[in-house]
Amino acid sequence: MAEASPLAFSLRDILRRIFPTVIAICLFAPLFKRFRDLHEIENIIFAGVVLSYLLSAPVRKASDYLFMRSPFWREQWQEQKTRREWVNRNWDYQRLHEYLTKDELELIEEDGNLFLFYRAITFYLLFYLLVVLGIFLITGFDFDLTRLSEIATLKYWRDVWSVVVHARTSVLAIGEIPILIVVTIVAVLAYFSIKESFQGYEYTFLEGGTYPNLSEKYHREKGDIARSIWGQVLGCEAGKSKADGGKPIPGAKARLLINDLEIAADDTNRGGYFQFANMFGECVDKTCVVTVQVGAITKRQTRTFSKTSKPNFTFRFPTMAANAPPKGVAKLINKARLIVRKIFVSTVTRSSS
Repeated sequence: MAEASPLAFSLRDILRRIFPTVIAICLFAPLFKRFRDLHEIENIIFAGVVLSYLLSAPVRKASDYLFMRSPFWREQWQEQKTRREWVNRNWDYQRLHEYLTKDELELIEEDGNLFLFYRAITFYLLFYLLVVLGIFLITGFDFDLTRLSEIATLKYWRDVWSVVVHARTSVLAIGEIPILIVVTIVAVLAYFSIKESFQGYEYTFLEGGTYPNLSEKYHREKGDIARSIWGQVLGCEAGKSKADGGKPIPGAKARLLINDLEIAADDTNRGGYFQFANMFGECVDKTCVVTVQVGAITKRQTRTFSKTSKPNFTFRFPTMAANAPPKGVAKLINKARLIVRKIFVSTVTRSSS
Protein backbone atom coordinates (compact mmCIF):
# COMPACT_ATOMS: atom_id res chain seq x y z
CA MET A 1 0.00 0.00 0.00
CA ALA A 2 1.46 3.35 -1.01
CA GLU A 3 2.42 5.70 1.79
CA ALA A 4 0.52 8.97 1.90
CA SER A 5 2.62 11.97 0.99
CA PRO A 6 3.06 14.62 3.68
CA LEU A 7 1.12 17.86 3.43
CA ALA A 8 3.10 20.27 1.27
CA PHE A 9 2.66 23.98 0.65
CA SER A 10 3.67 25.90 -2.45
CA LEU A 11 5.83 29.00 -2.30
CA ARG A 12 2.69 30.93 -3.24
CA ASP A 13 0.90 29.67 -0.11
CA ILE A 14 3.87 30.39 2.12
CA LEU A 15 4.49 33.95 0.91
CA ARG A 16 0.90 35.07 0.43
CA ARG A 17 -0.76 33.43 3.42
CA ILE A 18 1.26 31.45 5.93
CA PHE A 19 4.38 33.59 6.50
CA PRO A 20 2.50 36.91 7.00
CA THR A 21 0.09 35.18 9.42
CA VAL A 22 2.99 33.64 11.40
CA ILE A 23 4.57 37.10 11.70
CA ALA A 24 1.23 38.52 12.86
CA ILE A 25 0.98 35.82 15.57
CA CYS A 26 4.51 36.67 16.75
CA LEU A 27 3.50 40.33 16.98
CA PHE A 28 0.09 40.08 18.63
CA ALA A 29 0.33 36.97 20.85
CA PRO A 30 2.51 38.64 23.55
CA LEU A 31 -0.10 41.38 23.98
CA PHE A 32 -2.43 38.83 25.60
CA LYS A 33 -1.43 37.23 28.91
CA ARG A 34 -2.77 33.84 27.87
CA PHE A 35 -0.37 33.60 24.92
CA ARG A 36 2.77 35.26 26.31
CA ASP A 37 4.40 31.90 26.99
CA LEU A 38 3.90 30.74 23.40
CA HIS A 39 7.50 29.87 22.48
CA GLU A 40 7.22 26.55 20.62
CA ILE A 41 7.87 27.25 16.96
CA GLU A 42 5.74 24.25 15.96
CA ASN A 43 2.68 25.72 17.66
CA ILE A 44 3.26 29.12 16.10
CA ILE A 45 3.57 27.66 12.60
CA PHE A 46 0.53 25.41 13.11
CA ALA A 47 -1.53 28.38 14.28
CA GLY A 48 -0.24 30.39 11.29
CA VAL A 49 -1.28 27.67 8.84
CA VAL A 50 -4.78 27.38 10.33
CA LEU A 51 -5.42 31.12 10.69
CA SER A 52 -3.96 31.95 7.27
CA TYR A 53 -6.93 30.37 5.50
CA LEU A 54 -9.27 32.55 7.56
CA LEU A 55 -7.32 35.82 7.49
CA SER A 56 -5.56 35.97 4.09
CA ALA A 57 -8.57 37.12 2.03
CA PRO A 58 -9.82 39.85 4.42
CA VAL A 59 -6.25 41.04 5.10
CA ARG A 60 -5.59 41.36 1.36
CA LYS A 61 -8.74 43.44 0.92
CA ALA A 62 -7.88 45.53 3.97
CA SER A 63 -4.32 46.17 2.73
CA ASP A 64 -5.60 47.18 -0.71
CA TYR A 65 -8.08 49.55 0.93
CA LEU A 66 -5.28 50.94 3.13
CA PHE A 67 -3.07 51.76 0.15
CA MET A 68 -6.01 53.03 -1.89
CA ARG A 69 -7.45 55.36 0.75
CA SER A 70 -4.47 56.42 2.85
CA PRO A 71 -3.55 60.09 2.25
CA PHE A 72 0.12 59.09 2.53
CA TRP A 73 0.18 56.53 -0.33
CA ARG A 74 -3.05 57.10 -2.24
CA GLU A 75 -1.41 59.25 -4.93
CA GLN A 76 1.42 56.76 -5.53
CA TRP A 77 -1.01 53.84 -5.55
CA GLN A 78 -3.25 55.60 -8.10
CA GLU A 79 -0.25 56.50 -10.25
CA GLN A 80 0.94 52.88 -10.34
CA LYS A 81 -2.56 51.66 -11.14
CA THR A 82 -2.81 54.13 -14.05
CA ARG A 83 0.63 53.14 -15.33
CA ARG A 84 -0.28 49.45 -15.19
CA GLU A 85 -3.46 50.04 -17.19
CA TRP A 86 -1.34 51.91 -19.75
CA VAL A 87 1.20 49.05 -19.97
CA ASN A 88 -1.55 46.41 -20.20
CA ARG A 89 -2.86 48.07 -23.37
CA ASN A 90 0.52 47.51 -25.02
CA TRP A 91 0.64 43.70 -24.82
CA ASP A 92 -1.57 40.66 -25.30
CA TYR A 93 -0.78 38.83 -22.05
CA GLN A 94 -3.15 35.98 -22.81
CA ARG A 95 -1.12 35.16 -25.92
CA LEU A 96 2.11 35.66 -24.02
CA HIS A 97 1.20 32.92 -21.53
CA GLU A 98 1.02 30.42 -24.40
CA TYR A 99 4.79 30.79 -24.89
CA LEU A 100 6.12 31.21 -21.34
CA THR A 101 8.30 28.44 -19.93
CA LYS A 102 7.77 26.94 -16.50
CA ASP A 103 10.72 28.92 -15.10
CA GLU A 104 9.38 32.19 -16.50
CA LEU A 105 5.92 31.53 -15.06
CA GLU A 106 7.52 30.85 -11.68
CA LEU A 107 9.53 34.07 -11.96
CA ILE A 108 6.38 36.12 -12.58
CA GLU A 109 4.54 34.36 -9.75
CA GLU A 110 7.47 34.85 -7.38
CA ASP A 111 7.58 38.60 -8.08
CA GLY A 112 3.83 38.86 -7.58
CA ASN A 113 3.96 36.85 -4.36
CA LEU A 114 6.64 39.11 -2.89
CA PHE A 115 4.63 42.22 -3.67
CA LEU A 116 1.53 40.75 -1.95
CA PHE A 117 3.66 39.55 0.98
CA TYR A 118 4.94 43.06 1.66
CA ARG A 119 1.44 44.51 1.45
CA ALA A 120 0.14 42.02 4.03
CA ILE A 121 3.13 42.68 6.30
CA THR A 122 2.54 46.44 6.03
CA PHE A 123 -1.06 46.00 7.16
CA TYR A 124 -0.08 43.83 10.15
CA LEU A 125 2.72 46.18 11.24
CA LEU A 126 0.56 49.31 11.08
CA PHE A 127 -2.35 47.57 12.82
CA TYR A 128 0.07 46.36 15.51
CA LEU A 129 1.27 49.95 16.02
CA LEU A 130 -2.32 51.13 16.52
CA VAL A 131 -3.06 48.33 19.01
CA VAL A 132 0.11 48.90 21.05
CA LEU A 133 -0.43 52.66 21.21
CA GLY A 134 -4.12 52.16 22.02
CA ILE A 135 -3.33 49.79 24.91
CA PHE A 136 -0.73 52.24 26.21
CA LEU A 137 -3.12 55.21 26.11
CA ILE A 138 -5.89 53.25 27.82
CA THR A 139 -3.91 51.37 30.49
CA GLY A 140 -0.55 53.03 30.85
CA PHE A 141 -1.26 56.73 30.50
CA ASP A 142 -3.09 58.48 33.30
CA PHE A 143 -5.21 61.39 32.10
CA ASP A 144 -5.45 63.49 35.22
CA LEU A 145 -8.11 66.10 34.52
CA THR A 146 -7.04 68.10 37.56
CA ARG A 147 -3.70 68.84 35.88
CA LEU A 148 -5.14 70.34 32.71
CA SER A 149 -4.24 73.78 34.03
CA GLU A 150 -0.57 72.70 34.00
CA ILE A 151 -0.60 71.58 30.37
CA ALA A 152 1.44 74.59 29.28
CA THR A 153 4.13 74.02 31.89
CA LEU A 154 7.46 72.27 31.36
CA LYS A 155 6.93 70.06 34.43
CA TYR A 156 3.74 68.59 32.98
CA TRP A 157 5.47 67.51 29.77
CA ARG A 158 8.43 66.14 31.73
CA ASP A 159 6.01 63.91 33.60
CA VAL A 160 4.41 62.83 30.30
CA TRP A 161 7.81 62.02 28.81
CA SER A 162 8.72 60.03 31.94
CA VAL A 163 5.58 57.91 31.54
CA VAL A 164 6.33 57.29 27.84
CA VAL A 165 9.97 56.36 28.47
CA HIS A 166 9.16 53.92 31.28
CA ALA A 167 6.19 52.29 29.50
CA ARG A 168 6.87 48.70 28.47
CA THR A 169 5.23 46.07 26.31
CA SER A 170 5.71 42.33 25.86
CA VAL A 171 7.61 40.92 22.90
CA LEU A 172 7.73 37.24 21.96
CA ALA A 173 10.81 35.34 23.26
CA ILE A 174 12.26 38.53 24.78
CA GLY A 175 9.84 39.66 27.45
CA GLU A 176 9.02 43.23 28.33
CA ILE A 177 10.98 46.02 26.65
CA PRO A 178 10.38 49.80 26.41
CA ILE A 179 7.41 50.61 24.21
CA LEU A 180 9.36 53.47 22.63
CA ILE A 181 11.88 50.99 21.18
CA VAL A 182 9.12 48.69 19.91
CA VAL A 183 7.22 51.52 18.21
CA THR A 184 10.40 52.86 16.58
CA ILE A 185 11.47 49.46 15.21
CA VAL A 186 7.99 48.57 13.94
CA ALA A 187 7.59 52.01 12.30
CA VAL A 188 10.92 51.60 10.48
CA LEU A 189 9.98 48.08 9.35
CA ALA A 190 6.59 49.35 8.13
CA TYR A 191 8.31 52.10 6.13
CA PHE A 192 10.61 49.65 4.35
CA SER A 193 7.74 47.21 3.83
CA ILE A 194 5.70 49.92 2.11
CA LYS A 195 8.69 50.87 -0.03
CA GLU A 196 9.33 47.24 -1.04
CA SER A 197 5.64 46.78 -1.84
CA PHE A 198 5.62 49.65 -4.34
CA GLN A 199 8.95 48.57 -5.83
CA GLY A 200 7.79 44.95 -6.15
CA TYR A 201 4.69 46.10 -8.01
CA GLU A 202 6.81 48.21 -10.35
CA TYR A 203 9.34 45.46 -11.02
CA THR A 204 6.53 43.05 -11.92
CA PHE A 205 3.92 45.00 -13.88
CA LEU A 206 5.18 48.43 -14.97
CA GLU A 207 7.53 49.73 -17.67
CA GLY A 208 10.76 47.70 -17.66
CA GLY A 209 9.23 45.09 -15.33
CA THR A 210 9.09 41.32 -15.66
CA TYR A 211 5.82 41.15 -17.59
CA PRO A 212 6.65 43.82 -20.21
CA ASN A 213 10.20 42.49 -20.67
CA LEU A 214 8.99 38.94 -21.33
CA SER A 215 6.31 40.32 -23.66
CA GLU A 216 8.93 42.18 -25.67
CA LYS A 217 11.17 39.10 -25.80
CA TYR A 218 8.47 36.79 -27.19
CA HIS A 219 7.10 39.46 -29.50
CA ARG A 220 10.50 39.59 -31.23
CA GLU A 221 10.62 35.79 -31.41
CA LYS A 222 6.99 34.83 -32.14
CA GLY A 223 5.21 38.05 -33.11
CA ASP A 224 1.65 39.30 -32.63
CA ILE A 225 2.01 39.97 -28.89
CA ALA A 226 2.14 43.76 -29.19
CA ARG A 227 -1.28 45.40 -29.32
CA SER A 228 -0.36 49.08 -29.39
CA ILE A 229 2.32 51.41 -30.70
CA TRP A 230 3.89 53.70 -28.16
CA GLY A 231 7.00 55.69 -27.36
CA GLN A 232 8.74 58.15 -25.07
CA VAL A 233 9.82 61.73 -25.66
CA LEU A 234 12.94 62.90 -23.83
CA GLY A 235 14.67 66.24 -23.48
CA CYS A 236 18.47 66.01 -23.64
CA GLU A 237 21.06 68.68 -22.91
CA ALA A 238 23.56 69.55 -25.60
CA GLY A 239 26.79 67.57 -25.45
CA LYS A 240 25.29 64.57 -23.65
CA SER A 241 25.16 61.12 -25.22
CA LYS A 242 22.06 58.95 -25.68
CA ALA A 243 23.25 56.76 -22.82
CA ASP A 244 22.58 59.65 -20.45
CA GLY A 245 18.87 59.26 -21.14
CA GLY A 246 17.07 62.53 -20.59
CA LYS A 247 14.14 64.13 -18.86
CA PRO A 248 10.59 63.15 -19.95
CA ILE A 249 8.73 65.85 -21.86
CA PRO A 250 5.00 65.94 -21.05
CA GLY A 251 2.44 67.54 -23.35
CA ALA A 252 4.23 66.77 -26.65
CA LYS A 253 1.99 66.11 -29.65
CA ALA A 254 2.41 62.62 -31.16
CA ARG A 255 0.72 61.46 -34.39
CA LEU A 256 0.59 58.15 -36.27
CA LEU A 257 0.25 58.35 -40.06
CA ILE A 258 -0.25 55.83 -42.88
CA ASN A 259 0.02 57.19 -46.43
CA ASP A 260 0.09 60.73 -44.97
CA LEU A 261 -3.28 60.13 -43.28
CA GLU A 262 -3.44 60.56 -39.53
CA ILE A 263 -4.99 57.46 -37.94
CA ALA A 264 -4.18 58.16 -34.26
CA ALA A 265 -2.90 60.96 -32.05
CA ASP A 266 -1.92 61.37 -28.41
CA ASP A 267 -0.23 63.78 -26.01
CA THR A 268 2.67 62.58 -23.87
CA ASN A 269 1.90 62.03 -20.19
CA ARG A 270 3.94 63.02 -17.15
CA GLY A 271 6.46 60.29 -17.92
CA GLY A 272 6.90 61.52 -21.49
CA TYR A 273 5.02 58.51 -22.94
CA PHE A 274 2.51 58.51 -25.79
CA GLN A 275 0.38 55.57 -26.91
CA PHE A 276 -1.62 54.65 -30.00
CA ALA A 277 -3.84 52.02 -28.42
CA ASN A 278 -4.64 48.85 -30.42
CA MET A 279 -2.89 50.20 -33.52
CA PHE A 280 -0.12 47.63 -34.00
CA GLY A 281 -2.31 45.30 -36.07
CA GLU A 282 -3.30 48.21 -38.31
CA CYS A 283 0.36 48.86 -39.15
CA VAL A 284 1.52 45.30 -39.89
CA ASP A 285 2.81 45.02 -43.50
CA LYS A 286 2.56 48.79 -43.89
CA THR A 287 4.96 51.71 -43.70
CA CYS A 288 3.94 54.02 -40.87
CA VAL A 289 5.23 57.39 -39.76
CA VAL A 290 5.28 58.65 -36.17
CA THR A 291 5.73 62.39 -35.70
CA VAL A 292 6.30 64.25 -32.43
CA GLN A 293 6.07 68.01 -32.02
CA VAL A 294 7.74 69.77 -29.09
CA GLY A 295 7.40 73.53 -29.25
CA ALA A 296 8.37 74.66 -32.74
CA ILE A 297 10.35 71.50 -33.51
CA THR A 298 8.83 68.40 -35.17
CA LYS A 299 10.61 65.08 -35.58
CA ARG A 300 9.49 62.00 -37.45
CA GLN A 301 10.44 58.33 -37.65
CA THR A 302 9.39 55.93 -40.40
CA ARG A 303 9.09 52.18 -39.93
CA THR A 304 7.77 49.32 -42.04
CA PHE A 305 6.06 46.96 -39.60
CA SER A 306 6.04 43.18 -39.57
CA LYS A 307 4.52 40.87 -36.94
CA THR A 308 7.78 40.94 -34.97
CA SER A 309 8.66 44.62 -35.43
CA LYS A 310 9.65 46.71 -32.45
CA PRO A 311 6.43 48.47 -31.38
CA ASN A 312 7.94 51.39 -29.46
CA PHE A 313 9.82 54.58 -30.39
CA THR A 314 12.14 57.00 -28.62
CA PHE A 315 12.36 60.67 -29.56
CA ARG A 316 15.03 63.01 -28.20
CA PHE A 317 14.75 66.77 -28.32
CA PRO A 318 17.14 69.49 -27.15
CA THR A 319 16.13 70.71 -23.70
CA MET A 320 15.43 74.23 -25.00
CA ALA A 321 12.81 72.82 -27.40
CA ALA A 322 10.77 71.51 -24.48
CA ASN A 323 10.38 75.06 -23.17
CA ALA A 324 9.81 76.66 -26.57
CA PRO A 325 6.27 77.75 -27.56
CA PRO A 326 4.43 76.01 -30.43
CA LYS A 327 5.18 77.19 -33.97
CA GLY A 328 2.02 79.32 -34.32
CA VAL A 329 2.50 80.95 -30.93
CA ALA A 330 6.16 81.63 -31.75
CA LYS A 331 5.12 83.56 -34.91
CA LEU A 332 2.65 85.68 -32.93
CA ILE A 333 5.29 86.45 -30.32
CA ASN A 334 7.76 87.56 -33.02
CA LYS A 335 5.13 89.81 -34.64
CA ALA A 336 4.30 91.34 -31.26
CA ARG A 337 8.00 92.02 -30.65
CA LEU A 338 8.31 93.79 -34.03
CA ILE A 339 5.24 95.95 -33.32
CA VAL A 340 6.53 96.93 -29.88
CA ARG A 341 9.95 97.74 -31.35
CA LYS A 342 8.41 99.98 -34.06
CA ILE A 343 6.28 101.81 -31.48
CA PHE A 344 9.33 102.35 -29.27
CA VAL A 345 11.47 103.63 -32.15
CA SER A 346 8.79 106.04 -33.36
CA THR A 347 8.22 107.36 -29.83
CA VAL A 348 11.93 107.99 -29.31
CA THR A 349 12.19 109.73 -32.71
CA ARG A 350 9.27 112.08 -31.95
CA SER A 351 10.56 112.99 -28.50
CA SER A 352 14.06 113.77 -29.86
CA SER A 353 12.65 116.01 -32.60
